[in-house]
Parts: sequence; C-alpha cells; structure tokens
Amino acid sequence: MPLTLQEIDPDNDFPALARCLFESYEDPPQKFFHVFFPIHGEGAEAREDAIKEAADRLKLWHTHDPSSYWQKVVDEDTGKIAAGALWNIHKENPFANPTPPTVSWFPDDGSRRFVEKALVNHNRPRSKVAQKPHICKYTLSLSKLLEVPAIPYCMSQRRSVFSAVIHMDSGSPCCHLCVASIVTDRN
Repeated sequence: MPLTLQEIDPDNDFPALARCLFESYEDPPQKFFHVFFPIHGEGAEAREDAIKEAADRLKLWHTHDPSSYWQKVVDEDTGKIAAGALWNIHKENPFANPTPPTVSWFPDDGSRRFVEKALVNHNRPRSKVAQKPHICKYTLSLSKLLEVPAIPYCMSQRRSVFSAVIHMDSGSPCCHLCVASIVTDRN
C-alpha cells in the first residue's frame, strides 16, 4: 500500500477526515473527544449526524482560521485518506487578544457552559507559555494524528509516519509546541 502525503482539498476532504477522526477516537474510546464532537442522541443515525456536523464545522474552522494547515496521507491504491493532521502555524502571538470560546455544538444550557470552561482550562497552559509566534499540533484538540483502523499499517513494520513541512515567511518560529514528525505504532 503506497502512501503519499498531501495537503487536503478543503472542498472535498472534510467528510472523510471527520469519519477518520471519529473512528480513531472511538477505539479505544477517548471521552475528551466528545467535548469537541458530541453525539446527540442514540444509535447509528445520531452518529452519522454527528460526523456530518463535525465535517461542516472542521471546514468552517479551517476556512476562518488563517493559521490552519491540514495534511492527509492517501492510500494510492484505493484513493482513501489513511491519516490526517491539523497544524496551526501562528506567525504572531495568538493570545494577544483573547476571546472566550464559542461552543455552538452543544445546547445552550449547562452542558455548553461546562464545555466552555473545559476548553478554557485545556488551553490555559499553552496560552501562558506560547505568547509568541509558534507552530502547534494539538494532542487532543482536533489535530491528533487520525488513523483509520480498517486500513492496514504496512510502512516500516506496521508504522505510519506523518511528517509536515512548514513554511513561515519570517523563517523559523520562535518556539515549537509540536514535532515535525509523528510516528505511531499499533500492535
């Protein structure tokens, strides 16, 4: 299975990336994932609705965030997305003018307020140490390496390697909060 690293096509790839994201975080279950992508309701239809809403929101976030840089790994034999990653390339301090999170994907009740506070707490460490230009690859917030369990891992003893080439107009960023290469191993 030859794999290629490509930039995403924002008009077409978010449905596959959202499905990949759900499959990656559901097995084994990662509860924090549902802070960002809840399933409202029960059963397969509710899950499919959540995946569609996630794809729409990922595209919206990408479109409105100039720091957003998505990549995908494509299985050349099938044309399917095998993995994806979101990098945020901040050329300026993203915390210079902080705004509270807007959590439109939860009902306007206690659950929304809980998630807003959870996101503030989740982002607090980075907001304190990254008060300058930087590149960030979040561990749990939308940019974890996405792997589709149904696609076998065949690169270098069942490892998939994802690397990013980041270009910044002003040269290297002042600090890095991510790694340029990510290696995962599933036994």
